Amino acid sequence: MIQTQRREWADLMASRQPETSLEWIEYFRWNESNLLSIPWQSQYGLTPEERRTISHSISVFQLGESSEGNHFMEVARKYAEKKGDPFLAEALRHFLREEQRHARDLGRFMLQNEIAFANHHWTDYVFRFLRKLWNLEICIAVLLVAELVAKVYYKALRNTTRSPALRQICAQLLRDEMRHVQFQTGLLCDMRKHHSPWRNHNQDAIYRCFFATTLLVVWVGHSSVLRAGGYRFKTYWRWSRHHLALAFRSIQQGSIPVVRPAAVRVLPNTGYAAGTHMEAIRRTTEECLQFIDLTDEIAEIVQRSRIQTGFVNIQTKHTTTAILVNENEPLLLQDMKRMLEKFAPQTDEYLHNDFRIRTVNMGPDEQKNGHSHCKAMFLRTSETINLCNGTLQLGTWQRIFLLELDHARERTVSVMVLGNSGSPL
Repeated sequence: MIQTQRREWADLMASRQPETSLEWIEYFRWNESNLLSIPWQSQYGLTPEERRTISHSISVFQLGESSEGNHFMEVARKYAEKKGDPFLAEALRHFLREEQRHARDLGRFMLQNEIAFANHHWTDYVFRFLRKLWNLEICIAVLLVAELVAKVYYKALRNTTRSPALRQICAQLLRDEMRHVQFQTGLLCDMRKHHSPWRNHNQDAIYRCFFATTLLVVWVGHSSVLRAGGYRFKTYWRWSRHHLALAFRSIQQGSIPVVRPAAVRVLPNTGYAAGTHMEAIRRTTEECLQFIDLTDEIAEIVQRSRIQTGFVNIQTKHTTTAILVNENEPLLLQDMKRMLEKFAPQTDEYLHNDFRIRTVNMGPDEQKNGHSHCKAMFLRTSETINLCNGTLQLGTWQRIFLLELDHARERTVSVMVLGNSGSPL
């Protein structure tokens, strides 16, 4: 009975953000026993192009994940004693073990694919040096920069290859990094409560400069992976700054913002909380027939909803965009673009574009976009995904896309999560 209750409580920790050090320990333990299955026996071999693209880059990131953490644990114990939190050092030790697991998984993949290990790299030296400069706050702040950059890098790395093992490793790392950012921003929030507003303001300015410098360094050293994964510099910069803004908001508010269900009721005969959770995703697109992968952001919305079992509906609010589920493989995306262009070429003539005779739904900035509306006929404006145990029930290669069918502009996608929390009220 006790074991069942502990297991149910641990499952609950996986569905919402832990708040205390003890809850974080329970989460890390749960995560260790619920890792994604990595297909190490896959016969897929890296293509020459994949090998050229990722070999140097992945070796540098593997080196960065492999810190021993001796200084980190030393300052962690001192801070835990000062704070009077008997569980904090243990929570940080579990966090460090997850980082070391990342290094082991990447290292195993490199060994299987005969990719040389990096014994040293100047960027790794700089990060280790900065973490040893002062106290736990500096350590956590520097680690947070690495986590935020990794959220973009591992998405790009996953998109760069068709290797099932590497793609699953990246999926696990991204899932872990999301929780690591929550853990670190919570710690920084607690530490900054004791600082003056002037000190926090100055630290924020320095931190933003350090983060921008890191982004430039990472782009110079890893642009081959980032470009191959679908990130041009502008997109890479925007997404990284977006993650930084969310982290700053979390530090200021104390946790990742949680929007509680708008409507809550108790399911009959279960005592489980049921309800809905809605958020909007806003994107500024860059070109016609641009595929924007929203999967990871939708997964984060599901995490914030705390809903465990139900459905997720993703709906575009525009007549010249579409939502679709398909594979994020660059050549396939090119094939789909070419096929859509065959259905409704931009160069064809459309009555919708003839403003001499058209009189309906005419705005001051009306565009000649008949081809966009005709392409939309073959696509969907929404998709519904099953949700089980707080996880999107997507297949191995399935990703959720917003597809821009017109010119660059701001777009809005509505995400509705419906279901029950799987935990008694």
